[in-house]
Amino acid sequence: MHSPSLRRRVKANARRAVAQNYVGSLCVVLILASVLMLLYILSVAANLLMEFFGPQVRFFIPVLSDWNYVFSPLVVSASLLMEWVIFSALILGAARWFYRLCGGEPCDIIDVFDCFSGGKRYFGALWMEFSLFIRRLFWSLIFLCVPVAVCLCGAAVLSGRKPMDVFTPQVSSVIGTMLLIAGSVLMVVAVIFLWIFLKRYFLARYLYAGNEGYSVRRAVKQSVYFMKDRKSDLFVFDLSFLGWFIACLALVPAFYAAPYYLCSRALYARVLIELHERAVDVPAEPTREFGEGEPDKEEQEFPPQPEL
Repeated sequence: MHSPSLRRRVKANARRAVAQNYVGSLCVVLILASVLMLLYILSVAANLLMEFFGPQVRFFIPVLSDWNYVFSPLVVSASLLMEWVIFSALILGAARWFYRLCGGEPCDIIDVFDCFSGGKRYFGALWMEFSLFIRRLFWSLIFLCVPVAVCLCGAAVLSGRKPMDVFTPQVSSVIGTMLLIAGSVLMVVAVIFLWIFLKRYFLARYLYAGNEGYSVRRAVKQSVYFMKDRKSDLFVFDLSFLGWFIACLALVPAFYAAPYYLCSRALYARVLIELHERAVDVPAEPTREFGEGEPDKEEQEFPPQPEL
């Protein structure tokens, strides 16, 4: 387990790294934010255009009786596809940029667009994000299926769509309310455990971006292996930024908090990777994603980070 002193040391070194290249760190964050804002503006503009031309389309294609219900999902899907095509490479580039920054390596703003320089890196970034999305979606369905089912059952009982003839309406209302409350509690618990569980994929981007010879599959598998018994530590590490997240509601603190948070996560990833590489001889290809059968060896304390 990681001690609080290690988390403090990581955050202190991250602050030093950001202080030494604050302009570059802020530019990387602004590039990501600008692309997201541009994609959002394009989706809003597409919805407005579809609303404007909706009556004409319905006139020529009567089967489209309701433009909103038919075409809004298409706009959302197109927006998500565009975000995947453009933003995946930027996310990987930003991860690599902060990973190199916290390691004291030279980095230029243009490096954020490194994945656009070649087809292999670009399609690798697309595959990385798609692979992580599928895995996260699968585990989200596993964790949330029971709470969602309980909530839907409670809502059905309260709405009268699920008849309970053996009980009076008052008893049915109580049962429906209890089911909703139980489902909500289960939902909160499941979301927390899901959040912690999905930390297993935290290192995938950094492993892939920082190692030219890594494939997406290997990076994901190594991430799962490296994060074994470390997921709760990362959860606590993220919670330590809660005060900054709240302060970002005032917008101005976000100009420092965002680079600081991204650099802290990159440095934490470097600590975990180097910790495992020094502690054990990591196999090139773990046989299973869950990392079973790996050597159970006592990890050594990661030495203090050098002054950046």
